[in-house]
Amino acid sequence: MGGLDNRRIVEPERARLPVRLVEVSIRNPRLIVCAWLSIVLLVSPGLFYLEVDTSTDSVLDRSSTEWSFYELSQEMFGGDEIVVVALRTDVPFSTDSLIAHDKFARQFELISGIARVDSLATLPIVEVEQGGELRLDPALAGISDSPLGAARRLRKISRFDRIIPDTLISRDGRTTALSLILEPGMEEQQERILSEIDVIVAGSGALVSGVPVFRVEANKRTRTEILRFAQATALILALYLLWMFRSVQAVIYGLIPGSLGTIVVISILGILGTPISIATMILPSMLIALGCAYSMHVLVACSGHGRSDNIMTSVRNLALPISLSGLTTAVGLISLSLIRIDTVSDVGLYGSVGVLVITAMSLSFLPALIVLRPLNSERIGSSWGFESLVSFIEKYRAGILGAWFILACLCAFGLTKIEVETDATTWFRDGHPVREAYLEIREQLSGISPMNIVVTMNDSGSVLEPDVLARIDEFSNFLQAQPEVGKAISVADPLRQIHGGFSGNPEFPLPDSRALAEQYMILLESVELIGDVITADRQSANLILRIDDNGSGDLLALAERAENWWGVHGAVGTSARATGIMYEFARAEDAIAYGQIAGLSFALAAISLILMLILRRVRLAIISLVPNTIPLVMIFGFMGLAEIPIDAGTVLIGGLALGVAVDDTIHLMTLFGTGIDAGLSSRESLLLSFKGVLPAIVASTVMISVGFGVFVFSDFGLTRNLGWLTSSVMIVCLLADVLLLGALVISFDWKKRGVTREAEADF
Repeated sequence: MGGLDNRRIVEPERARLPVRLVEVSIRNPRLIVCAWLSIVLLVSPGLFYLEVDTSTDSVLDRSSTEWSFYELSQEMFGGDEIVVVALRTDVPFSTDSLIAHDKFARQFELISGIARVDSLATLPIVEVEQGGELRLDPALAGISDSPLGAARRLRKISRFDRIIPDTLISRDGRTTALSLILEPGMEEQQERILSEIDVIVAGSGALVSGVPVFRVEANKRTRTEILRFAQATALILALYLLWMFRSVQAVIYGLIPGSLGTIVVISILGILGTPISIATMILPSMLIALGCAYSMHVLVACSGHGRSDNIMTSVRNLALPISLSGLTTAVGLISLSLIRIDTVSDVGLYGSVGVLVITAMSLSFLPALIVLRPLNSERIGSSWGFESLVSFIEKYRAGILGAWFILACLCAFGLTKIEVETDATTWFRDGHPVREAYLEIREQLSGISPMNIVVTMNDSGSVLEPDVLARIDEFSNFLQAQPEVGKAISVADPLRQIHGGFSGNPEFPLPDSRALAEQYMILLESVELIGDVITADRQSANLILRIDDNGSGDLLALAERAENWWGVHGAVGTSARATGIMYEFARAEDAIAYGQIAGLSFALAAISLILMLILRRVRLAIISLVPNTIPLVMIFGFMGLAEIPIDAGTVLIGGLALGVAVDDTIHLMTLFGTGIDAGLSSRESLLLSFKGVLPAIVASTVMISVGFGVFVFSDFGLTRNLGWLTSSVMIVCLLADVLLLGALVISFDWKKRGVTREAEADF
C-alpha cells in the first residue's frame, strides 16, 4: 500500500489541467521562475499608487436610497456628527467649572471645521421674564462679571428648560457638556479637529467622546495594525517552518507563494485605485497564511526527494486536491462579494484573486524552485502513528459519532440565540479611554450617538399646523420614553417654552394656531438650533435623538418602532423617516451580516456541487460536507450561547472557515477516493489518506490558525474577534476532518468489485 505514496496515479480527466501545469513547471523550471518573477515585477509599480483609507465610513452603504435621504437631511438640517466634551466637578453648579466651560466654548469656536458650539455659554435660552420681555441670552451670559449670578440663573433655568437638561448639564449639576457640531463633509479633517480639542482641554480632566472620536481612533489603530500584523504573521510562520523542516531553504520556499501573491494582489489594488480599507486590511495576513498552507503540502510531499522524477510524481499527486482547495476557498471568499458594501465585497473579490494566484504559484513556481534546488530535509510525518490513529477511529467510531452529534445538537440550540448586532463601543477593550469616556458621559448625560427622525409634509402644508405640531410633540414624548433614547428634542420644545412664558401657563402648552407659531418662529430666528429642527419652508421637522444604546439591532428596531408609531398616530398627509450617521452605520452593519448569511448559503451550494463533480460519488460528497458544516454550526452556536453577536467582523468567519476548512477534506477525500478506486478497503483507504496528507494538513491548519491568531492582539474589536474565532474554527475543522470524517467513511463499505490485477499490483 505504501507504494502509492510515490507512484504516479493515473489522473482523471478533471485533473488534467493542474497536472499539466505541474509537468510544464518541473520540465521548464527556469522559464517558470522567470515568468512568475516577470509578472510580479510587471504589476509591482501598483504599490506606489496604493492608497490607505481605513476610515470606518468605508463600510457604509452609499448606493442606497437611505443614504441619499441622509445626505438630503444634512442639507435640510445641517450635519449631525457631534463631539461631546464633558467637564466634571464634585460641587454642583461649581463656578470654577462653569468659568472653564465658558472659556472652552470660546476656544472651540475658533477651530476650523466646527460649525457650531452648543454650550451653556453659547446656546440661547428661551426665557420670558415677568414683564413679558423675551430673553434669548445663553445661560452663562455675564459669567465673567458675575460668576455667582450666572450659576444662580443656571440653577433656575435648568428647572424649566426643555433642552439643556441631560444634554448640556446633568440633573445633579455636577457635569456640564459642550456639543461641538462639525461641518458636513469633514471626515478627513476630524483627526486634526480632535487633536486641537485635546490640546485645549489638556490637564482639565475633560472627557471627549462622539462618533468622530470612535471613527478617528479606529482609523489610527487600523493603520498601525495593517503592516504590523502582516509582518508578525510572516515572522511566526517562518519560525514554524524552520521548526518543522530545520531548513532556512524550506522557510523561504514556504513563504514565497503567499508573499508574492500578496504583492500581486496589493499591486492590483493600487493599479485599480482601490484603497486598503478597514476590511481589506486582513488580506496580507490571510494570503500569507494560505500561501504557507498550500506550500506546506508541496514541501511535505517533496521533502526527502532529490530527483526531479520523484518531485514530479509527488506534486502530480497533489495537483488535483491543491487546485480544488484553491477553488473552494475562492468560492468561500467570493460569497462576500454578494454584499453590496464595497469594502466587504472587495475582500471577497481580491481575496479570491489572491487565492487563485497563490494556488497557481504553489503548483508551478514552487515545484520549479524545488527542482532547481531540492529540499535537503527528512520526510515530515514519517514516524507518526497513523496505524494507531486509524485503529482508534475504527474501534470507537460509534462513540466518536455520538460525541460529535451531541456537541452539534448543543451548539444548534445556540443558533436560536444568536443575534446580529454591532456596537461601536465594543470595538475597544474594557478600560480603553475612548470607551470609558463614552460610558461615563452616557451615565451622567444623554448618549452621544445621534439619530434623527424627519417628519415631512406630503403636500404643501406646514408642520406648524396645530394638529401636526401636536402629533410631533406626542411623537417626541413617545421617543423619549424608549429605553434606547437618552434625549429627544423637537421644534415643539422651544415653541412650548416661549408660548408658556408669554401666556404665563406653567404647563407650557403649544401655540393653538399656525399664525401664532409663525410669530414665535420669527422671534426665534436668531437661535441657530431652530434650523436643526425645522426647515425654512416649514415643510419638514427634525426630531433629534441622543441614543444611549449603540447596538445596530437596537437602533434599527427603534427606527422601525418610530416609523410604525407615526404611521398609526401621525398627522394625515405626513410621513416620518429615520436617518442619521448612526442609523446608517447600523443599517450597513446589518446588511453585511445578513448578506453574508445569504452568501454562506451560496458558498455551501457551490462547494457541494464542486465536491460532487470531483468525487463522483453523491454519498461520499455528502459525507464530505458533514465535517465542514458541523464546525460552522458549532462556532456560530457557541457564539449564540456565549452571547457573542454576529457583527461586521465576525460575519466573515463563515465564508472564510468554509472555504479554508474544505481544503483539508478535499485532500483527504481525493486520496481516499483514489484508494477506493484501486480496490482498497475503507480502513486501508483511510490509512492511505492519513499517511499521504495528514502531516501537511496538521501543519497547514496550525499555520492558518496562527495567521489569523495574530489578530487576537488587535486593539480593534472587529479584527480581534475575527482572529480568535477563525483560529478556533480552524482547529475544530481539523478535528472534524480527522475524527468525524474518519469515523463516517470507515463505517461504510466503499470497496469496488472487479478490481483489476494491475490496480491491485500497484498497491
